Amino acid sequence: MKKKSLLFLISSFMFFQTFATTWKTISVGYWQNNAIWQGGVAPPFTCGDTILIIHPIVVTSTITLTTGAHLIVDNSGGICGHQKMVVHPNATFIKYGILELDTLSIPGGYVVFNQPGSWKLTMYGIISNGGVFQVNGPVGAVGPWFDCHMPEYNFMTGLNEYEIDNQVIAYPNPASGQINFKNSFYENGLLRIFNSVGSLILEKDILAHETTRVEGIAPGIYFYEVLFAEKVATHKRKIVITP
Repeated sequence: MKKKSLLFLISSFMFFQTFATTWKTISVGYWQNNAIWQGGVAPPFTCGDTILIIHPIVVTSTITLTTGAHLIVDNSGGICGHQKMVVHPNATFIKYGILELDTLSIPGGYVVFNQPGSWKLTMYGIISNGGVFQVNGPVGAVGPWFDCHMPEYNFMTGLNEYEIDNQVIAYPNPASGQINFKNSFYENGLLRIFNSVGSLILEKDILAHETTRVEGIAPGIYFYEVLFAEKVATHKRKIVITP
């Protein structure tokens, strides 16, 4: 009887630990949306737990994997967003599904990209402090732009594609000296401007129903997007700055 009781306590403890430290998606959506996670609570973007992603999700902030973290993107899962991921020492990231981010930093962590899903970084990947990056399968792409509107991310269509994109207007365009961004949407957002090769050159908060002025950008061709708390205007739009 004592042996059975001890086994029961150990089993219960292991179950509790698994429940308390393992996060798992149950549907598509945005990372910070509690409803897409088993248990109804979203993991923090900075996390040292086990995270299993088996659905396509969109991220709107930097993902930081700290000591003890284990992030796994299953064959049917994916992570997409113009954001950054940092994999610290004693943290692992294993990808089977889709990954599309701006940058990947591995300062001592362990990262493996497996088939069948594709991967893409618009800016760069950097490995330091003994970090490991292993690719098993086709080489991915670094540099090309992406929008999270592939078939797996069709939940971003509709409002995100049309209404939000048409609520943020840049004027005058072409512009000289300064350019204004009018946010007619009902939420505050984050304006991001990229150069012609996809490098981020500016981030700036824009308030709901207000106009934000941007100055000091060198002449050239640029693209912009606006991120909101639960929605991402991923369609980049061209702006031209003249001398």
